[in-house]
Amino acid sequence: MIELWVEKYRPKKVGDYVFRDDAQRRQVNSWIKEGSIPHLLLSGAAGIGKTTLAKVLCNELNIE
Repeated sequence: MIELWVEKYRPKKVGDYVFRDDAQRRQVNSWIKEGSIPHLLLSGAAGIGKTTLAKVLCNELNIE
């Protein structure tokens, strides 16, 4: 099976994700430290990292 480029190089850990600012980084790190994610609605233009952030959060909290 051929692995898609976007899946192969998508960040898997929060340290590899590129945040838009420090406030966003602190908020995501606090969710990970608490061990829970609030109800989120990620919105924005295509290609800004909504799906990647969701997958990183799920990976960090061992949610499948």
